[in-house]
Amino acid sequence: MLHAQGFVCNANYQKENLYCDVCPEDWPLIVQFCANDPKVFVQAALLAQNYCDAIDLNLGCPQMIAKRGHYGAFLQDEWNLLQRTILLAHKKLSVPVICKICVFPEIDKTEQKGPLSGAAFWEHIKAVWKAVAIPVFANGNIQSLQDVEHCIQDMGVQGVTSTEGNLDNPALFEGRSPAVWKLAKEYLDIMWEHPCPLSYIRAHLFKLWHHTLHVHQQL
Repeated sequence: MLHAQGFVCNANYQKENLYCDVCPEDWPLIVQFCANDPKVFVQAALLAQNYCDAIDLNLGCPQMIAKRGHYGAFLQDEWNLLQRTILLAHKKLSVPVICKICVFPEIDKTEQKGPLSGAAFWEHIKAVWKAVAIPVFANGNIQSLQDVEHCIQDMGVQGVTSTEGNLDNPALFEGRSPAVWKLAKEYLDIMWEHPCPLSYIRAHLFKLWHHTLHVHQQL
């Protein structure tokens, strides 16, 4: 997720996050922005669209940083603002526009925030899929490849994404669950081949080891 205002104003931010070498395995590539101003979002998207396959507006982030910045799930009640944002993006961009959303407590309203993260409500996702004429991707409760298959079969959606599950086990979509030390070794080998900031490495290793270190606290 990139900050739209920062991307528009900071050339170094652009270079570090998108205007840099990517390996073929990174494609197809979707660039996600957080934004609360239609013009700023579209301006950032126009700068990014030649470097990706689609632009995503994040309306799903439930974290406190999103609340402080007034973006993510905390924009979902502002329907007029969101409509103006998406219509402007649809008009100006040459790549598809995607919105990642969180559910409302009411299933009918979801078809149209839940600021708290937790288990996904697949019935809400199914209701969205039935209510719209555009592709719908499901997200949530995906911890294995079997979950992916069940989600597509039960919901009828066009695709499935994973956030926390994929961070815990990057081999999820290959149907593998290797020991965390093997995943960490594989990740570090890739890191040496494709260097990245230390903060990224630290964050990924933290996610890989988090559950294991809760059990093996002596480590």
